[in-house]
Amino acid sequence: MHKIKGAASYNEAAPFAYGRINRHFSEFSKQTEVKKVIRLMKKEEIKELAALWLNSSLTAHDFVPAEFWQEKLPLVQKEYLPGSITYVYEKEGKALGFLSLVKENKIGGLFVDSTAQNKGVGYALIEQAKRLFNFLELDVYARNEKAVHFYLRQGFQAVMVFKGEDTGEESIKMRWIQ
Repeated sequence: MHKIKGAASYNEAAPFAYGRINRHFSEFSKQTEVKKVIRLMKKEEIKELAALWLNSSLTAHDFVPAEFWQEKLPLVQKEYLPGSITYVYEKEGKALGFLSLVKENKIGGLFVDSTAQNKGVGYALIEQAKRLFNFLELDVYARNEKAVHFYLRQGFQAVMVFKGEDTGEESIKMRWIQ
């Protein structure tokens, strides 16, 4: 057995060795970036993304009755997600958010898992859309102040206020132009 300088026995050497291993592991962890990917949605993850949509909608739009969102879930699974171009933000194999384009440059929705809020997921997805188009448009509930402020920080401007047909809630049409 090799002796570690200054240690009389293995028991004295063990804490020193573990300390060295932990320091090396910490340095390795700092140097190793966690794999984050933005990619197109896979058909087999529609159910998972629809669940993320429902949870996000219930949290962000608590001013709309929960039953409204629950009733929309089958429509999201069967029509909305399959009929849109959806970019998924994935980290370590888990979808943490998605952005759906329902028309060429119209963002139908941006949804981020509650555990990934304020960690750059929404920003990264918006940047992906900005790389694809010179002009983007979206509608956001006026009472969803967090989202309104987020879009303003991303360079979107409010262009029109209107009452939504489905909920009767006031919404804001926002645009970003490069």
